[in-house]
Amino acid sequence: MADSTLAQFEATVAGPSLERVQSAVVTLTPDALVVRAPDGQSVSIPLSVVFDFVVRIPDEGETERELVVGTTQDDQQKIVSIGGDEDTIGRFRVLFAKALLAGASCVVTVGETCKSGSLAVTREGVAVDCDGRTVRLRYESITRISRDEQAVVLGTDSGSIAVAFEQTRHRNLFVRHLQTTPSVELESTHRPTVVVVDDEPNLAELVCHRLSALADGYDYVAYDDPTKALEAAQHNDVDCFVSDYSMPEMNGLELLRRVRDRDASLPFILYTGRGSETIAADAIGAGVTDYVPKSMGDEGYARLARRIETVV
Repeated sequence: MADSTLAQFEATVAGPSLERVQSAVVTLTPDALVVRAPDGQSVSIPLSVVFDFVVRIPDEGETERELVVGTTQDDQQKIVSIGGDEDTIGRFRVLFAKALLAGASCVVTVGETCKSGSLAVTREGVAVDCDGRTVRLRYESITRISRDEQAVVLGTDSGSIAVAFEQTRHRNLFVRHLQTTPSVELESTHRPTVVVVDDEPNLAELVCHRLSALADGYDYVAYDDPTKALEAAQHNDVDCFVSDYSMPEMNGLELLRRVRDRDASLPFILYTGRGSETIAADAIGAGVTDYVPKSMGDEGYARLARRIETVV
């Protein structure tokens, strides 16, 4: 690999200007993500246009994992999916986040002390250089993540650290990196509650019923009104949202954005029968944890149950 190459591997890739291509060569540099198809066709995506990414969890029996990258190109949001084995995608995800966040300017607050610095992510944790001193935080020590308009707050057993970024894009990418890092184990001391939202009340109840038979370690609560679901979440412990997309008063993306305004790390699964690139890109940009095609068959419910068990 060239000196400027951070990662290079073969993958299954789909995205703008590319049909689904197998055995494409994916190259990550400090400035771009480059995909070269076996026929010689090449697509270069500047890292500066990447606004978010999602790691999609494989279904049972599948070995390939997908990293879905949200980009803004030509004033349109588009997605690129990169598929490979779990280990390859896992290692690439860390390098990708590291490249996206390289040199991100921030202000770190520990206790009453605020210092300007720059942030870097590694496979083991987060490092912030502040005035010649490096603050390191291992992923396994993080027990809470919250986000407001200014900062990402990382809670640990010994206190909290607030990281305020100059760019909102860097803040969102940092939160996504933490959300997709397996060693970040957020504490839970109660039976998890999963809120299922669908404007068809019978369907919401049916989904809860089917999920309870497949994954019975959770309390499932059905809502046919997204506003009431939000109000309930404000006053009760909720560990995961599962929401339909097409709802008249507030669609699934609007609900997702409202949830993200309050909680940066709460798992949110968009469970929808409408599957377009635009919806997927918008969902990634809004901070969705995963999106699952709606299916009323046994396998469809089993897929959703596996997603819940993985993200909660």
